[in-house]
Amino acid sequence: MKKILAFIITSFLLCTVMFSKGFFGDRFFEYKISVPFAISNNCFSVDDFMKKEAVIDFKKYVNDLNGENLDFITTVNPDVSINLNLPHFSIGLDAGLDVFSNIAFSDGLLKFMATGMKINDVIDISVSPKIDIFVYSQANVGLKLSNFNLYVRPGVFIPAVSVSGSTGGIKIENTNSGINIITDTVFNTYSTVDLESIMSDPETFDFDYSVLGIDLAFGGDFFLIPRLLKLSADARIPIVPATMNYQIATSFSSSTTISLAELDAFEMNIPEAEFQNIGSAAYKINRPLVAMGYVDFFPMRNFLDLRVGGGVGIYHPFMTDDTSEFYFQYYLGLTVNVINMLKFSLSSEYTKQIFVQQAGFVLNLRIIEIDLGLSMQSSSFAKSWLGSGFGGYLVFSMGF
Repeated sequence: MKKILAFIITSFLLCTVMFSKGFFGDRFFEYKISVPFAISNNCFSVDDFMKKEAVIDFKKYVNDLNGENLDFITTVNPDVSINLNLPHFSIGLDAGLDVFSNIAFSDGLLKFMATGMKINDVIDISVSPKIDIFVYSQANVGLKLSNFNLYVRPGVFIPAVSVSGSTGGIKIENTNSGINIITDTVFNTYSTVDLESIMSDPETFDFDYSVLGIDLAFGGDFFLIPRLLKLSADARIPIVPATMNYQIATSFSSSTTISLAELDAFEMNIPEAEFQNIGSAAYKINRPLVAMGYVDFFPMRNFLDLRVGGGVGIYHPFMTDDTSEFYFQYYLGLTVNVINMLKFSLSSEYTKQIFVQQAGFVLNLRIIEIDLGLSMQSSSFAKSWLGSGFGGYLVFSMGF
């Protein structure tokens, strides 16, 4: 009888500890690896090709774009962090790679495929690439008080490569003598090191730490109504821009005429790229500026979290050229939380100029935590629900 009673009491105490919120919610030491990625466009969707008889309707694509560019967007942001969490204080470090690529084409090519060309018609197809690759590292310092939390994350970053300010495209002219195809495009690539010298002789690599940029992320949260309504905000602002001292102009230039009489024997000659090392550039660049505010409503304590958020972002903030872009952001989401051991979430947001419809799942076994999610994405809100792009993330945490 005593053994049975001891077993029941022990089991009860273990269950109380294991299935409490704090047991699964707080780790003293934590190591985390996260790998988010996404690729999308704002025109073609999976639904267009998942039919028994797929028909490519170029007129529909032109109407869907409504004069906007055809965008192909890729984002990748692998990150590694290590954190120490004390009762009222936390500190950590993290480092990662932030890749953003948006290759935009004008809708001229789709119009050509939809309606063809008449004599004396001219179609212009412009190409506008925006590519940024940042390597960053930052410190995480947090303060936990009774009813609110604060954090600051000072960081340094290196812009490995930036492609922007590019001009030109392809012009197609339909004349009586044939079709003229004229290519005249220049891509400006900026870097913090001399790429041409490194490609010819890797031993010449010499990094100048004075080109580093500095920014500051900060935020906090507090319960306006305990256990029911929480307000929070976070932001990242540039402090010192990074300097990209080298510029390479990559140009494609050609002119070809297709004679109707020689159409069967025509062979398309793809223009070869010409590289021109412009040299010293002193191109200043910052990571995007972001500022968001959130309201969390807990109608069932921690079991259900309803979140609404809004804010702004600036791509290439405080730039002297015309590459800066201001945009609004929003977030709508809900999370079902089972004692911090299992979480399920659904969300819709507009971030980095991309609409994201996402579902997430968290399995937390205290020592190991796995957080994964899948999403549909696009720079078009309507297309983000139709499979014009897909993304996902995997976060693996380990600690005690």
